[in-house]
Amino acid sequence: MTQDERFFIKHLTDLAERSFQKSIYTFSGFLNLAEQDLMQRNKKEFHGIPFETDGGYPGCERVMVRFGSEENCYGEDTFPIARIKVMPKNAKFSGDLGHRDFLGALMNLGLERDRIGDIIVSGKEAEVFCVQEIAAFIIEKLDRIAHTAVVCEDVSDEPRETQAERNFIELVKPVSSERLDAIVAAVAGCSRSVAAELIQAGKVYVNQRLCESNSAQLKPEDVLTIRGYGKYRYVGVTYTGRKGKLHIKVEKYV
Repeated sequence: MTQDERFFIKHLTDLAERSFQKSIYTFSGFLNLAEQDLMQRNKKEFHGIPFETDGGYPGCERVMVRFGSEENCYGEDTFPIARIKVMPKNAKFSGDLGHRDFLGALMNLGLERDRIGDIIVSGKEAEVFCVQEIAAFIIEKLDRIAHTAVVCEDVSDEPRETQAERNFIELVKPVSSERLDAIVAAVAGCSRSVAAELIQAGKVYVNQRLCESNSAQLKPEDVLTIRGYGKYRYVGVTYTGRKGKLHIKVEKYV
């Protein structure tokens, strides 16, 4: 474990202990996939203190950790997550904006990365999940994404659309088996050897846990994240072709 990783686990352990000692809920910032995996691998350090995670919507990638439970804590248990809608002032003259554009503009405000959760881009708009305490600052200061003037609105109290997760596109890919390296190669559009390198480099997560086994078998509903390539939900085998070739369906989040 690196020094940074030890410091991260120590920070979470301190939150867990404070929750236990003061009988209050404590919350972390937003954790990325690697941090979530590290937390799960070292949860014994929390000495049985219960915890839950949430990122603001089902299927989110970045999540907060809440230590404590209603049996031994008092106070507000709601995750302090705000949802901000970012819209161009004039959609007609708005340029094409992507996730990196929104994230870059937020980072240019001087915010730490763990203050920001998922950013869901839909057309020329985006929903930004963030730590509640910085919502007003973002609304006041974020007025431009790339060359597009924008306005922000706190929509935390408004119900989200019926679609609970990100949009996705369906893909059908031929594979030789349901092994992780075969499916990674298929969805990433690379060779099996490159897929194996991605897995061994720690860039592949299954259900938000790091997976370093090339031969791991994916199951329907597993969520596959390949850093640099995207996030996918594995649906399963749709049919078996000639010579036993499997054709699988995956849903790629966009």
